[in-house]
Parts: sequence; structure tokens; C-alpha cells
Amino acid sequence: MLFTPSLLFLFPALDPAFPRLDVNQAIALGLMVEFVGYSSAATAYWRQRRVAFEVAGPVLMVTLPTAVLLSWMGSAIPDRWLLFSFGLILFGLAFVFLKFHRVQHPPHCPC
Repeated sequence: MLFTPSLLFLFPALDPAFPRLDVNQAIALGLMVEFVGYSSAATAYWRQRRVAFEVAGPVLMVTLPTAVLLSWMGSAIPDRWLLFSFGLILFGLAFVFLKFHRVQHPPHCPC
């Protein structure tokens, strides 16, 4: 999720030679980068025998078909609406994180 705004806005602003990507291209590239990172982490956890297959199996049964369906739908949606819906998802996630992330810091913590 965080790579897409960087690919769309940050990198082109920092380097004018950076290619301008369509929204679909930026989302696809961001998902590929995240897939490689998560695959690396999953492989490390698998080697450590820390994968809960009773949880991972049902999650994969839902996420894989959903990812295929949404990627197909994303190719049919105009870039403007895709960017708008992506922004809504990011704002929704920000709201959830701010609302439900309550960390109790120790009294001596400077944070």
C-alpha cells in the first residue's frame, strides 16, 4: 500500500527522469514489491516452523481469489476512479489505525 503513493507522487517529484506511471501500473508494481518482501518473510517463518497453517490456509483461500478478482476489476476502472478509491482505502486505514491503536507507554518513555 505504501509503495503506490511513492511511485505515483514522491519519486516523480524527486527525480524528473523517473517514468510517469499509470495508476494501474503503480499499484501492480507496488504489489509485486510487497509480494517479494512478504514471500521472503514467509519463507523465513516457514524455516523457523512458526507458520500457523490452520490460520494461513483459510486466509489464503479468501485473499488469493479476491486479489485476482480485484486486479481484473482494477483494469476495467478508469484511472481517476481507481485513484479515488485507493485514496478512500488509505484514509479508512488511517482512521482504523488512529482509532484502535492504543499503546500504553511506560511513564519514563519520552515518546
